[in-house]
Amino acid sequence: MACNSCGHPNDAHQYVTSSLFYCSECKVLESHIAFSQEQAKGNPPKSDDVLSDVYNAFRK
Repeated sequence: MACNSCGHPNDAHQYVTSSLFYCSECKVLESHIAFSQEQAKGNPPKSDDVLSDVYNAFRK
């Protein structure tokens, strides 16, 4: 399933709050997203450690 905002797979997104997801591919927080049944294009997530990814994204 692909994200309607960035198009990356559902497994690239980590649940942060009830309305926020963190995309480890885009390195951004996304809100109000849905996941379609379409196959996403792209690479698998780069990291399984969402806290490190969020920290590094906000350091930039």
